[in-house]
Amino acid sequence: MTTQLVWFRNDLRLVDNPAFYQAANLGPMIAVYIDDFPRPDGEHGAWWRRQSLFKLHQSLKKKGGGLIYVKGDAEKELLQIVDDYKVIGVHWNRLYEKPAIERDAKIKETLKNKGIEVHSYNGSLLFEPWTVQTKQGEFFKVFSPFWKQCLAMEERVGPALEEPKKVDFAKHKLKEIPADFDSDCPTPHRVGDPGEKAAWQKLEDFVEKRLSDYASGRDIPAKKVTSELSAYLRFGEISPRQIWHFVQEKSIGKPMHKFLSEIGWREFSYNLLYHFPTLGSENYQSKFNNFPWRPKSAYKSDLEKWQNGETGYPLVDAGMRELNQSGYMHNRIRMVVGSFLTKNLLIPWQEGEAYFWEKLYDADPANNTASWQWIAGSGADAAPYFRVFNPVLQSKKFDPAGAYIKTWVEELKDVDPEFVHDPWEKEDSLKAKFNFVLGKDYPKPIVDLKATRDRALSAYDDIKEKSD
Repeated sequence: MTTQLVWFRNDLRLVDNPAFYQAANLGPMIAVYIDDFPRPDGEHGAWWRRQSLFKLHQSLKKKGGGLIYVKGDAEKELLQIVDDYKVIGVHWNRLYEKPAIERDAKIKETLKNKGIEVHSYNGSLLFEPWTVQTKQGEFFKVFSPFWKQCLAMEERVGPALEEPKKVDFAKHKLKEIPADFDSDCPTPHRVGDPGEKAAWQKLEDFVEKRLSDYASGRDIPAKKVTSELSAYLRFGEISPRQIWHFVQEKSIGKPMHKFLSEIGWREFSYNLLYHFPTLGSENYQSKFNNFPWRPKSAYKSDLEKWQNGETGYPLVDAGMRELNQSGYMHNRIRMVVGSFLTKNLLIPWQEGEAYFWEKLYDADPANNTASWQWIAGSGADAAPYFRVFNPVLQSKKFDPAGAYIKTWVEELKDVDPEFVHDPWEKEDSLKAKFNFVLGKDYPKPIVDLKATRDRALSAYDDIKEKSD
């Protein structure tokens, strides 16, 4: 008997999964996951992936099959399975990082030379990077015209595929997803449960209860108005196409365009990663190659304080503690802590990107890198370098009562809101009213905001002069 093979990667779902759908329609199939990514997941992402794989395996078992799990070189392992089980067709959804593209191309060529059909699909984006071009046939480097062009092509977003009602699984003797993948969460808090079912419930809940307030409240970290879908998109437990159609169908009378534009930013990030493959390690703007970052020997201690949420700036510390304890961070706060690291501490953005990759459940090869380059000023369509997010002003504006800060910075949970944003400015009053000693009960600021802002702007002026 001949067999079809579907290779699951960052598409851990059964609904709107083109590779799974086509393999299921073509006859007896086996479902395979190969643990061989160019960049391994961070601590928290690895747990989420294992949970999602376990739940996908359970869903496949209900259909009479299961998910084969192999750890090793993808080409070697895939070819072995193909030979052992007389596979005549291999199906996968495309990835867009250069190492994965090159690996997949090599595997595709080898399989075709063996007479095996290979089918790859778009299972992760509304618009693949090579389909969105300027009139000159180039890729977009600025978000607004990119997204405008995408919206002009909206009719190309096809309907979401249904889950195949019946799947004929071929018999095999290979190891499937182990039971220990269903392990305890490494963080005391998290934004949701992994898996396709939880992703869909999260989307329904967002559209029903929070979408109406999203545009006006999305910058307020204490308000629960964001979708919290980023981790589910990261692992493909839900597709952008599912989100796109569901939001448009169910949000009649609700403001949806701001939220959908955030899906657009994800598309733009993949557009950048595809056309600039070194986005995760090299400055998109080459002038930043000459930027005078502090040497690691000088910033090591400050980096550790930033990572641990011990900078003495409550909003920054709240964000980093939220990250460490939940594997998530509100988007407004991501900008604040990123600006503080790269501009006030003058630490290379790659350090922040690496730490976010390790701790975020939603750390994504495109979004994470593009966002860090955006806040550092070195990316495409980046925030101007002279835009330095002042964490005190940001907290007073977006967390005036200190609700978000008090949630994550336990040392400040019992002090009045007037002391929360800049406790060093009211040190004597804090001690008199709450017996609160700065430097003992909560860290003193590790840097002066104005002095470090001036230092950063001076450094930027230097590279600007050299590049002009």
